[in-house]
Amino acid sequence: MKVYEILREDVDQSLPPTIKPLKVPAFPEMPQQDGDLGQGQQAGPTKDGGKYLSGSEGKFIWDKQGQPSKWQAPSLTGTTQTVDMKTGDITVRLQQGGSDVSGVYDKTGKRKDGQGSASYDFGIAKAQSGPQGNTITVRGGAKDGSQDQTVAVNNSEFESIQEMTAGGTGAGSVAGAFAGGGNGFVNGGPGTIQRVTNKPKKKKKQSKNA
Repeated sequence: MKVYEILREDVDQSLPPTIKPLKVPAFPEMPQQDGDLGQGQQAGPTKDGGKYLSGSEGKFIWDKQGQPSKWQAPSLTGTTQTVDMKTGDITVRLQQGGSDVSGVYDKTGKRKDGQGSASYDFGIAKAQSGPQGNTITVRGGAKDGSQDQTVAVNNSEFESIQEMTAGGTGAGSVAGAFAGGGNGFVNGGPGTIQRVTNKPKKKKKQSKNA
């Protein structure tokens, strides 16, 4: 079975087909300041210009217009439930070790087909499969070794993961990484990645004078 088939199966096997939606508590007033607000509450900006407030009731998120955007329930044994306040969709995320699986449910608690995603973190690289396709992210995989590099791959690229060992020079060098099924990524020099295909070696012709 291919690596990405396994990841996609994780969505079906790790998450139930239906869930009981949690009741979203009333949104408090959006905090006007960031940092520690006391009583276990923390506030700060979000990446998209909004604001969040986290506390014992979970994490409340507002968009940049100041409207309620999402509510994230307190995490329980690695499972987190996030409610989209605008669509009603519910995202359930399960994190165990290097595995990270998520599924999307409608407001009634029924899972939406094809909306889930799964990934596995091997330390120096992470394999991901989701609605947008399959990718591999290699730590420090850019040419100068300073940034991570993400590569899109086809379903047929990898049959198995045989080894993940650092090799060569540079922060992003990878030797034998994701080598399987005749295809893989190997170290292509300091901090670079190149696609390779394993081809059978040609037999040397014996000398007639031998």
